[in-house]
Amino acid sequence: MDEWISLLDALPATKADHRRKMNLWLRWLSSEGIDPRSPSRADILRYKQQLQKEG
Repeated sequence: MDEWISLLDALPATKADHRRKMNLWLRWLSSEGIDPRSPSRADILRYKQQLQKEG
C-alpha cells in the first residue's frame, strides 16, 4: 500500500485519505475473517452496504 500511495499523482491530503480508507477496508476484512488477498465481489458489496447503512 505504501508504494502504491507514494506513486499516486495526488495531493498529500488525498493520499492520507486513501490510506485511511484502505486501512478501514483491511480492518473490516480482518473482522470478517476474509483473506485480504482474495475478497469476493459479494464481500465488496457487503462492505459497501455496511458503509451505506452507517451513513
